[in-house]
Amino acid sequence: MSERRKEQRRFTNAMFTVTWEDARGQSRAIRVRGLNVSKSGMRIESSEEMHTGVPVSLQAERHELSGKATVRNCTRRGSGYLVGLEFSAETKRTLRLPLVDAVDYYEVLQVSQNAEPETIHRVYRIMAALPSGQSPDRRFRAFPALQRGL
Repeated sequence: MSERRKEQRRFTNAMFTVTWEDARGQSRAIRVRGLNVSKSGMRIESSEEMHTGVPVSLQAERHELSGKATVRNCTRRGSGYLVGLEFSAETKRTLRLPLVDAVDYYEVLQVSQNAEPETIHRVYRIMAALPSGQSPDRRFRAFPALQRGL
């Protein structure tokens, strides 16, 4: 990815219920895990494929985040899918981000916010294997949310 993101993404590990209508008009609902979030959208991990352009509704389980979004991309990852969602204009206006972590894990890992998930995982594994005295950020091992977010 060579394009620069307009807004900073932050890791999250929040759980959501996502609902949408499939191609047959059937209402669908699944529980998904948030991976990262910004004011304009979020990436989730889903057990089901979601088609590009499909409108969805989101409801966080433990946070106040709820609203509408549109599926912008869906990529197979292992046995599940990584889904990029763009929030609706109304959701963007009313969104508060209590589910955003206070620590910028991209900075801790010293990777670009545009880094591919495989690169982030590789850097994480390398840094996790370093003795704590050699880690660029001694707090690294104290971030269990980082590992869950990956």
